[in-house]
Amino acid sequence: MQGLHTHAIPVNQRALQENPDIPRREDAVTDGSGPAPPHPHHRSHFLRRLLLGWPLRILISVGLIALLVYNVNWDQVVESVVSAEAPYLVAALCGLAVTPALVAERWRAAGIASGIRLSRSFFLRATYAAVFAGQFLPAGVGVDAARFGFLWHQRVTLRAAAQSLLIDRLAGVGGILFLMLAGMPFAIPLLPRPAVLPVAGLAALLVAGCAFILLVDRLPLPQRLRTGRPGHLLHLVAETRAAFGTREALLALLYGVAIHAVLILSILWVARAFGFSLQYREMLTVVSFAIFAALLPISVNGWGVREGAMVLGLSILAVNRDAALIISFVFGVGSALVTLPGSLSWHRLKPRHG
Repeated sequence: MQGLHTHAIPVNQRALQENPDIPRREDAVTDGSGPAPPHPHHRSHFLRRLLLGWPLRILISVGLIALLVYNVNWDQVVESVVSAEAPYLVAALCGLAVTPALVAERWRAAGIASGIRLSRSFFLRATYAAVFAGQFLPAGVGVDAARFGFLWHQRVTLRAAAQSLLIDRLAGVGGILFLMLAGMPFAIPLLPRPAVLPVAGLAALLVAGCAFILLVDRLPLPQRLRTGRPGHLLHLVAETRAAFGTREALLALLYGVAIHAVLILSILWVARAFGFSLQYREMLTVVSFAIFAALLPISVNGWGVREGAMVLGLSILAVNRDAALIISFVFGVGSALVTLPGSLSWHRLKPRHG
């Protein structure tokens, strides 16, 4: 493929100095002269593991949606849809249409921080294809699995591919957490008193979880966890933490904030299309929790989980159950529609040959 090129990935000396007990290994180059991608048998095994439990995830999504639509006033739903203000819906769709390009830039920045030098057009096409495939895969991990496959086809090393996706995912979750915490002062006065402590505690737990991921290699772990495969994972964590000090990783974090800020704005416009005059600052925490819940890999692309979280969250803002369901469904359908260009990207992401 023309326009695509890669560079050798240097070993991160700072990460190794910080963690002398972690096994060291040389990184292969990613210019096409390195080792070929793993045997197709291993790829098939990986795909089988990814799809393991897929029927259960479908059942969870369908079951949650069925539970949510039970006793819905369909006459009111139809009336709301017919009377929806089209300009707000168009604005929401335009906002959603921007997000794949922002996600591609976030991933590209994470890739540069990991030593991957592929063209901007590759990241854009691969992102569209991955988010399209993610509509039919487990939430949270489906898109990452597809992106890993595209990097694999470009003969990017396993370590570099995994590190870029880890940085990208942490930047995305970091963006959610930033907006969640930014909206907390405005959300807490709206919460029922018994819910204040659990919500604040959950936010603190998410922050602690991200910190744990980035610092797990510095914990006093037994020696057996610092050798073999666990040791390589700790090595990856150390290099990822060191990479977060780069300009590109910080840029990825800013993209993560921007992406979720646009998503929340799109949901706000959908709500206004159905006659709800909500305030953006009040939605930051509520919608951030719903977006995070949809990332949990227990359903198909977050369907059902996102709707349940949205109904629970928007009820705090005096949005009734039926309207909250409509808002969430419209948001979900709009998010799926803007991924359709990804169905045309697959044929342009052929494997590289050395």
